[in-house]
Amino acid sequence: MDLNQTGFSHSSASNKNKITSSTSNKYNYASDDSVKNTFNPSSEGKQREFHLSEVKQGQLIKGEIVDHRYQEVSIRVENSQQVLTARLHGVNSLSIGEEAVFVVTEAHPDRLVLQYIPKESKPLLDSTAEKALIAAGLSKTEQNIAIVLELLNQRMSVDKQTLQQLIRLSHSHKEITPQALVLMHKLNIPITKENISQYEAYQTRTHQLSEAFHELLPNITSLLNTQNGKSELSAQIHGDLLHLLQSDIAVEDTPLASELPAADYLNKDELLQVEYYIRQKSEDRHSAFTHINEDPNLPKLQNGTISLQELMQSLIGIKNQATEPFLDAGYQLFDRISDLIFRNQQSRGEVGVIFNKSELVQLSDILQPLELPDQLKDQIKAGTATLPELITLLGQKLPHVGGDILPSLLSSPVYHKLLEEGLRHRWFLTPDRLEKADHIRNYYETLQTDIDKLKEMVKNHPELEDAAKITSQGDKLQDNVNFMKSLQELFSYVQLPLQGKEKNAHGDLYVFSRKRGKQMVGEAFTVLLHLTMPSLGDADIHITLKERNIKATFYLESALSRTIMKENLPLLEKALEKKGYQLNASIEETYERLDFTQDILKHNQPHSQLDRYTFDIRT
Repeated sequence: MDLNQTGFSHSSASNKNKITSSTSNKYNYASDDSVKNTFNPSSEGKQREFHLSEVKQGQLIKGEIVDHRYQEVSIRVENSQQVLTARLHGVNSLSIGEEAVFVVTEAHPDRLVLQYIPKESKPLLDSTAEKALIAAGLSKTEQNIAIVLELLNQRMSVDKQTLQQLIRLSHSHKEITPQALVLMHKLNIPITKENISQYEAYQTRTHQLSEAFHELLPNITSLLNTQNGKSELSAQIHGDLLHLLQSDIAVEDTPLASELPAADYLNKDELLQVEYYIRQKSEDRHSAFTHINEDPNLPKLQNGTISLQELMQSLIGIKNQATEPFLDAGYQLFDRISDLIFRNQQSRGEVGVIFNKSELVQLSDILQPLELPDQLKDQIKAGTATLPELITLLGQKLPHVGGDILPSLLSSPVYHKLLEEGLRHRWFLTPDRLEKADHIRNYYETLQTDIDKLKEMVKNHPELEDAAKITSQGDKLQDNVNFMKSLQELFSYVQLPLQGKEKNAHGDLYVFSRKRGKQMVGEAFTVLLHLTMPSLGDADIHITLKERNIKATFYLESALSRTIMKENLPLLEKALEKKGYQLNASIEETYERLDFTQDILKHNQPHSQLDRYTFDIRT
């Protein structure tokens, strides 16, 4: 929903908007004071512009209808010449020129959804609210009335104790809306300044850990720059950072691509396809490249012992030497194997994935004074050395070096990048690492410890230029993790900062289980996986799992994403079949943005405590 003010173009009907569905006939009223402050002229009679960022859920908008087409309405705001255009929740018979009152049911940075309030509804509801306040001995302010109405909307008890508690909290936290106040209270989420901030961040989709990491990482490595010539301080910060990177370091047990059996990743048809290409070139007597007839990998391919790396070597030879181009299927297979190998290298933290050839040479040169083992030198140049083993070695060598070796390292952008990528490797997840048992739980424990150490590190050096910024960013990360823990009391939920091939992505995983009692054997439960991908847009995947049967519905924002998914759905079906699951999948042609309050919290409101269950993320 686009909010258009006077002078702005009318929003197109083709815009991607979401209309929140609701089964309730109750309305969310905000205080008239807040509405006046946002939309109406000041007491001196001067008009002031309103801005979309100021609009909150539950607020009232009053004005004259100047246009009404389909599910869009344009309103000239009362006591103002400004016109806004928003999506209208529900089908209403409204006339141009009519004076009307609307309640904001969705308020986002770039769009609004309004719901029309029939003229006969407000007096009755206000009367009920006023009676409840009188019975509780509370004043009949607009804010208090709004809280009562939201309690009714949530079908909660409007008793004296609840009203007094919520109104007291609304006075302590003036920034909270009545809807957020009542909903957080209903869900037993502690109403604190930090949680209110996180609630709003989740509503506006600015909660993502991955974005917080992107902001924080450059600030951390910038501390290594000499602070006004204080090289000793830089060295101390470097030692603290290196200690953090080594703490509880995950020793990568992911094997090399040269050790991964291709038969574990490709089906028989794909392996036969590779064999066909090898044989085709072997039988080409007119080929100028006769040495391909002696491909050493062909026997391994036939007996099933060929690795992914060896398979790729054969395909590269064929692709480069072929007198005719691959068929489309050949290129697709080539790309698929390339992605499998890249994913393996990324999961291991191989430096060849992070640095280009020139940077690998620079890295090898600046580490030369540390007298590295010859094998590791070769691995660095080849790009197969891993971040964990390099950081472990640095931790062993650097405390014993002298002279100008450390200052030389600290002045090197390549070395800064090495340390920054070491943190990124700790804080971002790869698909291979997600498959490991208890990895998510261990990940969040490590992240919590890292945040504490970072804050302690800058606390000890308040003179650092970016100390306050890092402390603030660390606090926000900690608040985010704590808010996640609160949500865990409602349903199993984790954020997944995902490391992509070119750009990082973000995921939210929600597991919704029964509200009462224990999960019964054979009973279905549902899962929602939300992904935000920089190049492919948003995706919501709704999954129902019952025993070994999976029903999945894909809602994909991008047309390109839908095309890619349709092409690769058979691969997903086969991969799940290998694990013993049957998949019934569908891809929807339309997409509506996920709303945290409406689609997650309200959808999953408990009448009693929800049981928590673990979810096999490999599924």
